[in-house]
Amino acid sequence: MDEAYTRYLDYFRSGPYAPYVKECRLAGSAPVCLFHIGQPAGAFPDPPVPMFALQLIVGGKARIDFDMGAGRGSERLRAGQIYLAPPGTPTDYVLDDASEFLVVSVPAASMQSALSETSPGLTDFGRLHAAPFRDVFIEGLCQRVWEEGAEGGPLGTLFADYAVLVLAAALLRLTGRPLPVAPRSQAGLAPWRLRRVAEYVDENLGHDPSLTDLAQAAGLSPWHFARALRRATGTSPIRYLQRCRIERAKALLADTDLATAQIALAVGFKNQDHFARVFRRLAGETPATYRQAMRL
Repeated sequence: MDEAYTRYLDYFRSGPYAPYVKECRLAGSAPVCLFHIGQPAGAFPDPPVPMFALQLIVGGKARIDFDMGAGRGSERLRAGQIYLAPPGTPTDYVLDDASEFLVVSVPAASMQSALSETSPGLTDFGRLHAAPFRDVFIEGLCQRVWEEGAEGGPLGTLFADYAVLVLAAALLRLTGRPLPVAPRSQAGLAPWRLRRVAEYVDENLGHDPSLTDLAQAAGLSPWHFARALRRATGTSPIRYLQRCRIERAKALLADTDLATAQIALAVGFKNQDHFARVFRRLAGETPATYRQAMRL
């Protein structure tokens, strides 16, 4: 990348793509850089970047001649197609008409950390860099991360961090490489590790923890922590955190006169509406109904 751009985000905000960027967002602790781009016809050579750049086609039917670092190709764009450029590789493409892209750019270090634990020695996704592919799950995941990148996204840092691991696993699946099976001795999170995570969450419930924060509390890598937590509790890190927040909220509803909006913020929800939706899903009733029942 041109040394004039100190961050990948700057390359899109103030570099040659700036006139075409409709919106930029950030998500997660890495962070993941997200861009909605309306691109005209033309040639677009790109320098090597320190990111895995996933480009989801969301509009337009231009013909594209491309090289994502694994040889030239030519396709007619269709909504839902995905192009994946590896880090550290110059790419270029030529469009014969205007098109719209959602670009999800994950720092190479974050993605390669996941790869190193699942497929040692693998540094990219092989054939996925050679031609566009389609995957409904990955398309939906990219859209969810984009939504969470909006200011005030309700699920916070932990969702985007976990989404990077899920994305890595989904891409590996498409390459045909199976994910490793954990030994029986690592079938779940040891009680003492789970207790340390619970203590960390309890002490930091009003904050916005990252996946690394929770993993460090357990003494594991993010990848192994997420898998072990699911085996031990049957849920993902974000759902586990939500359960902890709702349990604390129940206590505050029963034992204090704090307003619902105050309780929502105190237990880490970004707004009252999201708190109410999650509370009803997990508790089976609204916060107001729960409070009333506890005081009969």
